[in-house]
Amino acid sequence: MILYKNVHGNSGVKSYYLGDDYILIEFNDAYYLYSFDSAGYEAVVEMKRKAKKGEGLSGFISKHIRERYEKMYKDLKEMESYLKRRLVKS
Repeated sequence: MILYKNVHGNSGVKSYYLGDDYILIEFNDAYYLYSFDSAGYEAVVEMKRKAKKGEGLSGFISKHIRERYEKMYKDLKEMESYLKRRLVKS
């Protein structure tokens, strides 16, 4: 996971991880996986861009994505296990 730069200092995003067809985002309460299938190609590409820039990610998700995540977990180990199973199916 990469720490989110958060240039304005007021985001709920803590860290993120970029996959080929998804972005995994750690918010204060849980880990959310947004994929091309769940959120759409353009949306995931934009989230990746905003994550790298360190600006606007949380607002973009709140305004445009909302609950279009593929999976949500409270525990990172559970999310990692899900990702491993997901890769095997691909």
